[in-house]
Amino acid sequence: MRCRRIVEITPDATNRLAVRTDPGEVWRIGYGPEPWNWVDWAHAVNGRFNGRWDALDSAYRTIYAGSTLFACLVEVLARFRLDPLFQADMVGIDVDEADAALYSTVPIGIVDEAWLKVRSASRANLSGGVLRRRGFRNDRSASSRVRRACRWVGIG
Repeated sequence: MRCRRIVEITPDATNRLAVRTDPGEVWRIGYGPEPWNWVDWAHAVNGRFNGRWDALDSAYRTIYAGSTLFACLVEVLARFRLDPLFQADMVGIDVDEADAALYSTVPIGIVDEAWLKVRSASRANLSGGVLRRRGFRNDRSASSRVRRACRWVGIG
């Protein structure tokens, strides 16, 4: 995979942002069996993806990679995290049983098994703007790692 511009932005010792163009090994959680592929535009909602690094006007997209599997898990699981204030507000809402049956939802902070089944994790080497998938391998244990990470951060 050839990349136009690859940079890693991380805080340095003084908490300023530092840019590294050759981070070495990187991880990605994506849709299996090829997590490094671009997500098909058919999955875009209103012409855009909901990744926080993607442009709101769809001018560009990103493929997120982290220096560790944990970094990727933190990013992709962010939308499942509990918001204590929101959760406290939800406790005070009376739910009508008929509405609950018609419009069932996944409880707050739960990762649906279907979300896990379609994703896999992979690592590669990133250097000089080129992603090298040395002996490309999907990490088949990723879903169990994701499950453990979910429990660790209090999700599901």
